[in-house]
Amino acid sequence: MSQKPNITSIPLYLVLTLANLIPILFVKYVPGLDLPNHVLAATLHTLPAADPRMEYFHVQWFCSPYMLFHLVMYPLLHLFGILASLRIVLSLCVVAIPLSALFFMRVFNPHNWEWAFCSFLFVFTFHFEYGFIPYVMGIPLVLCGLALARLLMQGRFSAKVLLASGAVTVLVYLSHVINIFALTIGAVVLAILPEGGRDNTGDDEHVGTKNKLGRLALAFAASIILLCVFIMQLPDTGTSVGRALASMEYRSLF
Repeated sequence: MSQKPNITSIPLYLVLTLANLIPILFVKYVPGLDLPNHVLAATLHTLPAADPRMEYFHVQWFCSPYMLFHLVMYPLLHLFGILASLRIVLSLCVVAIPLSALFFMRVFNPHNWEWAFCSFLFVFTFHFEYGFIPYVMGIPLVLCGLALARLLMQGRFSAKVLLASGAVTVLVYLSHVINIFALTIGAVVLAILPEGGRDNTGDDEHVGTKNKLGRLALAFAASIILLCVFIMQLPDTGTSVGRALASMEYRSLF
């Protein structure tokens, strides 16, 4: 396969993108098991403290995982209705997954980048049907983060790549815990693999694991700051989680 897009690649991508948007744009409510819970939480963040309904809720912003969905929904809910805001977020997820897969393949295997179009087959999987939207939002971010990690380990230190790496790190952290582990483990594996520091043609010199890990630490330094913030918030978040576990009917788990 050629490295340059052929004449049918872009139209095919557009057709598949539009086809994946149909279930979101042309139904009254997108089904998803956890969607009502996420939408309710995002809506509560927009209510003023004087609202009578806030008597039954305690809303507090945390710089912690799962907050990305609320941060994106917050301005949208002030501009559009609930269903319209949800459609916008879900549409972005549907488009972002194939786009990030395309970027991922263009970095890791540009000669066979057309395989990225297979990602359209994995958009509406069980995590989408279960309404795990914070996790879904982080999937394209993880793919972009791994692609940026490879560019950095190849020595491509530019202002754009460094800024993009920092931004992706923050967004992955805010999306979901699983995405944090996925990006961290994936980046470390890339640093250990001998091919992780070579370019796609294999012409440059081998980069040692220590140097590659150093480049990753420099590029993703934002994660260190976020980890400190998360640890500082553990007393509050831990108390809330502990209360929820204490009040849970464990028999329902079986």
